[in-house]
Amino acid sequence: MRHIERLGLICLIGVLASIARADISVEMAQASTPLSEGVPEVAVVRLQSLLNKNLPEPEWRAVAEKLAEAQVAANEPEATLVLLTDARLHDLPWAKFWRAQALASLHRWADALPLYAELSNDVSPFQKAAVFGAGDALRALGKRQEALRKFILLADDQEWGTRAQLRAAELYIELGNAPEARRFLEQLQPGSVAERRERRVLRGRLELISHRPERAIGMFQAILKRPEGTPHPIVLAALFGIAEAHLQLKTPETGDDVLERFIDRNHADPD
Repeated sequence: MRHIERLGLICLIGVLASIARADISVEMAQASTPLSEGVPEVAVVRLQSLLNKNLPEPEWRAVAEKLAEAQVAANEPEATLVLLTDARLHDLPWAKFWRAQALASLHRWADALPLYAELSNDVSPFQKAAVFGAGDALRALGKRQEALRKFILLADDQEWGTRAQLRAAELYIELGNAPEARRFLEQLQPGSVAERRERRVLRGRLELISHRPERAIGMFQAILKRPEGTPHPIVLAALFGIAEAHLQLKTPETGDDVLERFIDRNHADPD
């Protein structure tokens, strides 16, 4: 009888543990929802509250992983670095990845690069993202040819291909290689408005290095006339592209007017 009672108690504990794990999964899903909805700041608050509960270690690590992602998305990289110092997260691939992402957000490229490089050589869900991150880090460190090789590795990847092709085209433009830049831009199939606008800006920059400033101005102006849905760095790239085109045309006063009008309309913009 006692043996049967012990078996029953063990089964009951197992059932209760399963229910508790299910509850945590539901709570974590609910806390993470704002992240997918574009409000990571809310997700950070909810996930931090959940992390502060007395969770078993596997569930604690799962919540910590989602919190690190939310913190990076919410532009809180310092908090991410503090979170990832916990010994329970040592040597986990996802912890290395989000540490690298946080360091990259802080422009600490030399610190981020070794982490990306390590993850690039490991088989994990973060491998391709780490290759892309390594490319960005190498480019920021002025190692354009090495960065280019990273992006070319991803050029045909279904998930990362478009972003890698855009980066590769931009690097070829920076290196003055117009034929290769044109080849990448022609094979691009952007899926979002932001990607289409970025391709247009890169085409404008390609016209600049090909010494066709009139064509470049038309491409840049199209962005500035309809900036809705365009990432801010792309708008600024179009603005400076017009200024550069007018320098080539030896009409710097006109380029100056474009810059001044933009400043007047966007005087609250720190950039």
